[in-house]
Amino acid sequence: GVDPEKVVGAIKGGAAGCWSLDNKPPRIFAGNRGPGFKASMQHKDLGIVVDSAREFGAPIPVTSVNMSLYEAMLQQDGMADLDNSAVLGVHEMLANTRVGPAPSSPKE
Repeated sequence: GVDPEKVVGAIKGGAAGCWSLDNKPPRIFAGNRGPGFKASMQHKDLGIVVDSAREFGAPIPVTSVNMSLYEAMLQQDGMADLDNSAVLGVHEMLANTRVGPAPSSPKE
């Protein structure tokens, strides 16, 4: 697999660099999914976007998929108050994997 820390480094070094890429990945890779911007609030905001898009007839398939992922997450007890990045757990469950830094090589 790909080392997620290297992927983040490559992305944030370009035009996509932002606060989220500077601050969230270290927390995520450390397994810290404690509240920052709560998942329940992210779900609420996505609902507003989806409703507005529907009203204007604008297709937003990726946003709708994200909304479904948050709905799956929020059906689990205790997940609503976690950070919105905790939705990564749904991706991990679906892919049967865990996202984190590459394991260090054993020293010879």
